[in-house]
Amino acid sequence: MITKIDLIDITTLEYINSKIEKRITNVPVISISNVSKKGLDELIEIIEKGKTYCLLGFSGVGKSTLFNSLCGKDIMRTSSLSESTKKGRHVTTHRELILLDKGGLLIDNPGMRQVDVTDVLSGMERTFEVIYDLIND
Repeated sequence: MITKIDLIDITTLEYINSKIEKRITNVPVISISNVSKKGLDELIEIIEKGKTYCLLGFSGVGKSTLFNSLCGKDIMRTSSLSESTKKGRHVTTHRELILLDKGGLLIDNPGMRQVDVTDVLSGMERTFEVIYDLIND
């Protein structure tokens, strides 16, 4: 998913899409604007009842704003772009799980500041401790 497409021109968006589609096949790439709501209906269409979806990404990419858009109400706190960097800010400090109107479950997570290669299982246990505990019940 590409977010904040309202901040770039169509030529740049097409270039980014083509780069992604060359590297990743059989996965839909959806371009989203939380400002204009472009792409939101396309994303809502793929959400299925009984399935869980998780928003992961770097801080400031618009996960919580997208979460609010999908929920149809402001649940997660969001912030405007930083005036000095013109980038999103790290705002979310907790995880939130909500049942969407279509019956899918959506999880919002705090943004990542860095991505490292790690032992996946122990990393998952620490990052998603509550979810991991529920899986094992």
